[in-house]
Amino acid sequence: MRLYFILVSVLILLSGCDAFTPKGESHKEVKWLNYAIKDAFAMQYPSYLSKDDSLSPKATMAFCDKTKGVFCMVIYESRDTLAFSGYDSVSLSDYIGLLKQNEDSGLKLKLLSEKKAKVNGLNAVDYFIENDLTAENNGIPMSSLLKKVVIEGDKGFFQIYVWCVSEDFEYYKNDFNKMISSFREI
Repeated sequence: MRLYFILVSVLILLSGCDAFTPKGESHKEVKWLNYAIKDAFAMQYPSYLSKDDSLSPKATMAFCDKTKGVFCMVIYESRDTLAFSGYDSVSLSDYIGLLKQNEDSGLKLKLLSEKKAKVNGLNAVDYFIENDLTAENNGIPMSSLLKKVVIEGDKGFFQIYVWCVSEDFEYYKNDFNKMISSFREI
């Protein structure tokens, strides 16, 4: 459950690039594609993102555009998996507690906001986080903004991560929100 370790690994990829600027398709031209995992979830993603299984071995779904510095990842943990690990009856707050126990304390994360939410009728918690990447970027100031939504479904828990470098977040914010709001447990 070292989810933040995974996130940092991906964010380090960002630090190797000189600069990311939103280029290419305007939002009016973006096509939206469907992605589904049988008996788990479905959601939409913008066509400028490509599947990338290298983002995290724990990711059930991972898409990115490394040239734009835009990333999306979903991690699914079924109730059966949690029960096998000794957690028979887990609520959303219990699950979030488990995630917090396994956070990587070496990260420079700053929680900007945390709020209860609903995603298509499912209970969720929505986090907005800043990650300081200056050390990974050879001392050059750089940060990323991350939206993380933890959702409780009937079959398990879903963690949706969408992020980019801080200065591009406003540009991609509507796309990030559309990805999250399109999420459905199936």
